[in-house]
Amino acid sequence: AGQKQTGNNFWDSLYVFPQIGMGYQYLNFGNPEILGHANSVFIYERLPLWRPKGNFVLNARIMFGLAYINKIWSFENYQNIAISSHVNVHVGLCMDAGIRLTDKLSMNAGVRLTHFSNGKLKSPNYGVNVATSYMGLTYFFSGRSEKNIQPVDKPLLPKWRRELIYSAGMTTISAYERGNYFISTLVFNMI
Repeated sequence: AGQKQTGNNFWDSLYVFPQIGMGYQYLNFGNPEILGHANSVFIYERLPLWRPKGNFVLNARIMFGLAYINKIWSFENYQNIAISSHVNVHVGLCMDAGIRLTDKLSMNAGVRLTHFSNGKLKSPNYGVNVATSYMGLTYFFSGRSEKNIQPVDKPLLPKWRRELIYSAGMTTISAYERGNYFISTLVFNMI
């Protein structure tokens, strides 16, 4: 389920009125005894990359959320070296194309890359990467009020922006060595 941006902010038109929303994904890893399956909820932002006049649109979508994976590494399930905790981060990137068929119906097809990881809070953690393709129909219950919207020519942004970002966390070395280690980083950006 997604919501189109209203145009109240300059970045709405700068990014051709992106759509934000949330979703659910069930993923069967193909080996139920060792790898199991994942259930995840995520938020996303769909950015129109190319929208020529007419009913066609090419989108990029970024997703971020949490996943529950039912089969994890243990001494009994030692072959699963990909995931060692039930709760993981879900990160995804999609490219899709859509064609509006009617005012309330569109057809879409695309490719999706999905990554699951616990950020090495627990080892082993190689993570799981999955590439999928999809095709489907979207029904708009209230109809579509889209127009062929063009981005602004020159956004009203300052010339230079400075950021100082500090982040910290915990990591482990391996499943066989006990202990968590504090990690941190300091980043300076000029944009």
